[in-house]
Amino acid sequence: MKNLENNTYSIRKSFRLYLRNELDQRIKKNPGYSLRSFAKGLNIDPSLLSKLINGKRKITDNQIEKLGIKLKLSLREIEVFKNYAEPSNEEESTYQLSLDQFDVISEWQHYAILEMMTLRNFEPNIDFVAKALNESASNTVRYIETLKRVGLLEINEDGSWVDLSDGKSTHILDKNFTSYAHKQSQTHILEKAIESLDLIEINRRDKSSMMVATNEAKINEAKDMITAFRRQLTEFLEDTNEKTTVYQTSFSLFPILNLE
Repeated sequence: MKNLENNTYSIRKSFRLYLRNELDQRIKKNPGYSLRSFAKGLNIDPSLLSKLINGKRKITDNQIEKLGIKLKLSLREIEVFKNYAEPSNEEESTYQLSLDQFDVISEWQHYAILEMMTLRNFEPNIDFVAKALNESASNTVRYIETLKRVGLLEINEDGSWVDLSDGKSTHILDKNFTSYAHKQSQTHILEKAIESLDLIEINRRDKSSMMVATNEAKINEAKDMITAFRRQLTEFLEDTNEKTTVYQTSFSLFPILNLE
């Protein structure tokens, strides 16, 4: 189901929350996108769409059908939305938390912020973090607010930042959220790795590969060896009191032939 099954969101959610999430996802992909843009694509008045998304106007079955068709939902999916009632405040809060958790897992910027906080020259302010991430101030605020909501970051009254992730920067959330989200995360990391080939000097990066013929039965043990090496390398890199930057490591092991 579009943006529901794939993103691990339960289909037992209201169409209003689905619309809100769809708008949020589009804005994340394109900061220039807006509710007005969304309304134009759905052929609906922006003020009415705002009221529907914010719960100020009840969404009728007819509206669900018309908007669902515009969003390319199947008739079965549209019927699912028609048959479920609006969630309670508690259910909506739980839903929002799941979206926040999904964001943390799928966007590398959240982990980068937590790692950045260990640097000797770290400055706990939006401008410093935004510049380091090469992100807009608005996006940076969103990352920080999400970290706060899921309990991984605390900002004290004196302005100091506290990392509450207990040193964990991956697999920090419930495993039920990891499947699709980690695919998204790895896609983003691979994209950054490709960018680095042109943007980062060779003496500051390493990208190598090799091809080897083997027996499929050895792959599970090979994966265990990669995990052990990754942990050993991480311990080596983190064993310093003078942290000056943040690096991303990435290892790949996959078959290149289709022999089935």
